[in-house]
Amino acid sequence: WCCDWFHTPEHRGRFIVGSPDREVAIYDMNKKSILFRLSGSTLAPSSSLTALNQPPTEQFPRVHDLKITSDDKHLILMPHQGNIDVYDLSHFPTVDMVEKNDISMDKVTITRFSRLSVQRKMTCVSLPQVQDPTNPLASLLLVSLQSNELQLWDFKEQILLQKYFGQRQEQFIIRSCFGYGNKLIASGSEDGKVFLWDRINGNIVGVLTAHMADRPVPVSYTHL
Repeated sequence: WCCDWFHTPEHRGRFIVGSPDREVAIYDMNKKSILFRLSGSTLAPSSSLTALNQPPTEQFPRVHDLKITSDDKHLILMPHQGNIDVYDLSHFPTVDMVEKNDISMDKVTITRFSRLSVQRKMTCVSLPQVQDPTNPLASLLLVSLQSNELQLWDFKEQILLQKYFGQRQEQFIIRSCFGYGNKLIASGSEDGKVFLWDRINGNIVGVLTAHMADRPVPVSYTHL
C-alpha cells in the first residue's frame, strides 16, 4: 500500500514497501530481489527475516504508510490505528557491504527506536524537507487523523508538539505535508479546499479553493 526510497548513496537503489498483510519488504534494485522481510512478532534472524526487539506476543502492524528519514537512519511505520513505530536503520548494511560480503545478513537486527501512542485512525505521515540530520526539524513527524485533525510529533523525543484543526477528514484518505521552508503545514480537505497553518503556532493562515471552485466558502473562512 505504500513505499519510500532510501536517500543516501550508501543505500542506492533500495526502497521499502509496506502492506496491510503485516509485512514490510526492503527491496534492492541492484540485486533485483528482496533483501529483508519484516513481519510477524519477534523471530530468530534468517536470510529473509530481520529480528525485531518487540515482545513475542505483539503482532507486527498492518502498515498503511511509511517514511524513511532523509539520512536513512530511521524507518517510520504507520498502521491505520494505534501506535506509530520508529525503527533504527543506522546499522543496516550498505550496498557496498553486501556486495563485498563484509556482513552476514543473518546476523542483522533492526530495533525499535521509539513509539508514538496516537490511538486514533490515521491516514498518512509526512516528514519535513531537510537534508541535514543535525537540523532540529529533522525529527518532526506530521500525522493526518481521520477526525478532522493533524498532529505534529517529535519522534525522537516522543512528544506531541502541536495540533491543527479546520480541515474535513472523515471518510477518505486526505494527505498533508510541510511547505514553504517547513514554516507551513498544508492539507487537503473533504470540502475541496487546501488548508494552510503556521507550523509553530497552529493557526490557519489561508484556505484555498481547490477541486470545487463553484462551492461557496463557509462564512467562518471569509476573514482569511
